[in-house]
Amino acid sequence: MDAKHTPGPLDWHGPYMAGAYKVSALSADDAILLQVYITGDTPQTNESNARLIAAAPDLLAALQECVTAFDNRDETTSLKVWNDRMREARDNARAALAKAGAQS
Repeated sequence: MDAKHTPGPLDWHGPYMAGAYKVSALSADDAILLQVYITGDTPQTNESNARLIAAAPDLLAALQECVTAFDNRDETTSLKVWNDRMREARDNARAALAKAGAQS
């Protein structure tokens, strides 16, 4: 699947005035690729939303890795190799969930 979204990494910043948060992405030469302000709710909810949006590229990559690990299991793949791939996919998924602020 080809990504049509702004490439990561995305970073979140805040709080700013009135509990707002910002999600941004910069290019290699520090040009702004994406800048979104999260406002309108409580500061805690704004922060949670900013963390989730910033983690979206990592969550997508982790989910794609899990699907690939499942799809690549066939009769020629040893159980140990498959288990190692699944553990790595799980660890990357946990890291993405932690970045999003979720408990795993």
